[in-house]
Amino acid sequence: MIELIMSRVWLVIAGLMVTGAVLYSFGALDDRGRSASEMEGAKSLARSIEVLRTDVCEGTLVFEAKDLLPAGGDALRVFNGSIWIGEGRTARAVDMSSPVVLISDGVRVDQLIIHEGDALTVRSFGTLEERKVQLEKVSAMNLTVSTNFLHSSFVL
Repeated sequence: MIELIMSRVWLVIAGLMVTGAVLYSFGALDDRGRSASEMEGAKSLARSIEVLRTDVCEGTLVFEAKDLLPAGGDALRVFNGSIWIGEGRTARAVDMSSPVVLISDGVRVDQLIIHEGDALTVRSFGTLEERKVQLEKVSAMNLTVSTNFLHSSFVL
């Protein structure tokens, strides 16, 4: 009788281990997909900065960080020359060949940390030979208010 109970206990333990392994593999696949979309967001931002740097006309682009980052993903860290995703040993970088001026809340900074609720304004100014690109982080609420104000002034 005890042998029957012990065999059932070991059967349940083995079943739980197999179920745990399967669930872990699904989680790893989800993390891999999130990492790929984070890299795409960083590459998209780097390409946009490069296009504004080399374009004939001055321009402005507005991004919401939720379009660049997957839900629950790591923050982007932008430096002059590179964009980093993640922290520590798992951090990955995307190179930018264009120099960029980083602005946060109206102050020039050495790095920008972009979270899911932020908004970015990318501007290019100056002549083509001396073109500068400015990346400014603003809160998404300020972006919405300014957009609504701009729309209201056009309606009037």
